[in-house]
Amino acid sequence: MIFLKAQESVYKTEEKRQRRENAFLKYSAMAVLQLSHFLAAALFASINELGSFSPFAVAFVCASDKAYTVAASFGAALGYLFTQNSVSAFKYVAAILCAAVMFKLCCELEILKKLRLIPGCVAFLTLFLADMAVMLADAVSTSVFLFSLGEAAVAFLSAFLFAEAFDSIKLYKRNKGIAERDMQIILFCVILLLFSVGTIGVAGISFSGIILVFLILSLSYIYGHALLFSALGATLVFGIGERLGVTSFSYSAAALVLGVFSYANRYIQTFCFASAFLIGFVFCDGSPEKAFLLLEAAIGCIAFAVIPEKAFGRLKILLTFNREPQAVNSQRQAVLNKLRTASSALGDISWCMSAASDMIKSDFSDRAVGFYSRVRDEVCADCGKYNFCWKMNFGDCKKSFDTMSGALCVGKKLKGGVPGFLATHCINRGELSRSFNENYSRFISSREAQNKIEKIRSLTNEQFSGICSMLSDFSEEFSKGIRFDETLAEKITEALSEQFSLEAEIVICTRDAQGHLRIEIQLPEKPEKLNEAQFREQLETLCRTKLSRPVVTGTERNITVSLCEQTKYRVEAAASRSCADNQPQCGDSYEGFYDGRGNYIIVLSDGMGTGLRAAIDSSLTATVTARLLRAGISCESALRTINSTLLLRSTDESLATLDIVSINLYTGRAAFYKAGACATLVKRKSRVTEMDMASMPLGILGKVNFSSEAANLGDGDVILMASDGAFEYSAEKIKKEFSKTLDDSVKDISETALSIAKADRKNRRSDDITVITLRLCINT
Repeated sequence: MIFLKAQESVYKTEEKRQRRENAFLKYSAMAVLQLSHFLAAALFASINELGSFSPFAVAFVCASDKAYTVAASFGAALGYLFTQNSVSAFKYVAAILCAAVMFKLCCELEILKKLRLIPGCVAFLTLFLADMAVMLADAVSTSVFLFSLGEAAVAFLSAFLFAEAFDSIKLYKRNKGIAERDMQIILFCVILLLFSVGTIGVAGISFSGIILVFLILSLSYIYGHALLFSALGATLVFGIGERLGVTSFSYSAAALVLGVFSYANRYIQTFCFASAFLIGFVFCDGSPEKAFLLLEAAIGCIAFAVIPEKAFGRLKILLTFNREPQAVNSQRQAVLNKLRTASSALGDISWCMSAASDMIKSDFSDRAVGFYSRVRDEVCADCGKYNFCWKMNFGDCKKSFDTMSGALCVGKKLKGGVPGFLATHCINRGELSRSFNENYSRFISSREAQNKIEKIRSLTNEQFSGICSMLSDFSEEFSKGIRFDETLAEKITEALSEQFSLEAEIVICTRDAQGHLRIEIQLPEKPEKLNEAQFREQLETLCRTKLSRPVVTGTERNITVSLCEQTKYRVEAAASRSCADNQPQCGDSYEGFYDGRGNYIIVLSDGMGTGLRAAIDSSLTATVTARLLRAGISCESALRTINSTLLLRSTDESLATLDIVSINLYTGRAAFYKAGACATLVKRKSRVTEMDMASMPLGILGKVNFSSEAANLGDGDVILMASDGAFEYSAEKIKKEFSKTLDDSVKDISETALSIAKADRKNRRSDDITVITLRLCINT
């Protein structure tokens, strides 16, 4: 009880600490947002062009969420007071106060709260009334009226755009991206902010101009085509300032050309944008005094070109809106629900079978003791000495039965005689020994049959459990971060039909949680003539991503071509092996392959003994394991399936080790899984480490688990894995030699280890030897 109270105290303390941390993060985020609204409003208020034209801060206040209206109002008021003349500052501050009050009233009314035009209407009305008040106090004129009407209209449009931008940012988490239309609006708002700080720079070169060019190029590349609306917005906004004037139309010219070449890679897009910008600058009367504009565009283009492609890939995942149609999304949810339901049902079946098996075992043990009673009932029930033997001397009779049972257990048979108490008191000794022999024989037969049934039941239960685990793996894979790109799938389908005359049955394009692209194309048959390089190049052009070589898997009805985004690393692999006693079959089997998901996997199995029997066991283990892993099944689920398969394969004992190395070629992280396998050597930066984990081989126990470890590898790191025949007598020698091999090829390393193992096995028990060497290299 004291321990439980102490634990409760610890939990309460931890809970309080967690609440304090959450409160700190919450208030910190709120403070940052309040400060951001304050600064943004102040910057918008500093925009003062065409005399006294600055409606953007008023619009920003009207569009701000009511939680940040006060901060935005103060920021806008200070901005106007410091950047405008007294009359204009008074006008805008009065408009802000009126807007804040009206917006507050509108939020209280449920009917008006949901209207999307409320921020724009409030901004228009307050600014127009303020302009009218100033005009009536000064002098009434048509030009001033039209100017005021135009300023109020700009405030209406700006407030609407600000409100739309805020809504898009709020919905980002739910939508897991920003739609193209919303990004155009957000970029327009960012352009206004850049314009407000346009005079900040070095040697006449403005930072805002560089950022503007970079944003237009980057967002056009990420969203698939030029954001023309935002480029035109940049032209209009920057055009009202004296710094650029009419030369700002260079942005529009460059954006139009960028839209034409949106299908090309980003280096071609950069060249086209820069060329169009230069031509637009020349034709828009660009003077030498405005040559800084060319330098800003050049720096922005260079920054866009030199940033790694991976960075844009991650940005695309973070920003782009999930275009998956509702019908497709519903279908995926239906499939996920089916997988979860089936997995749950199989799990329940497995549990029920285990419970039933336990009950049957209990019942059988009761029946095992009961065969004494059957002998007693058959022979002694009608005997006149029954009460004397089984009631007055029960313990002595049972000892005699135990002695008889012990004799039968070691293979003896009762031939008319009975031991102990019954030898001197039983008057039906011959009948008793005969009945005991028959009932014991029936009991043994029943027990053997029951054991076989129990073994099959246990293995069937393990199969159900393994299938349940597989379905759970699939459900988890599809529900965790995988996104479908239906637009890209349609483009690939059309390209295959038009350019390669291939009618694809299914094209699936997905991105995992890290943003890596994977393409699966199912064809009715393997094409007779297909240029792989041209095929891959066309797909790379469509998806704007470097792809790995295709992985082809086939069935009787169709073939599947899988391509994944090009990985950071590749693997150099080599294997050497020797058969025991020069037999034609090797008891070791292995398979190495790319799984089409960015992983390289090597599977090594060592069958029990040598020769054909060992070769069958190891080949079955390695082949089926590789097939399951290619299908995307986890190593743990594959292990359970293989183990039960070996147990069911024959009535004889069937053993095999299983050694798996799986390397993620995007990150270099290697996972090592062992079931009865010997150590694996890993050399990282000339330092050798042993991956040696105790585990049981397959085919012995009904349930078996992997021992596993992981290591982070880099360019040039080497893995050496081998069967028991290599390390049984030569582990230290191979390890020492392996540490010296720095620049040797993987083939030479394998051959050297093999020769050492063969030399040390002379005049000893012969065994199969397999050595596999892997080196991780940068993928160029």
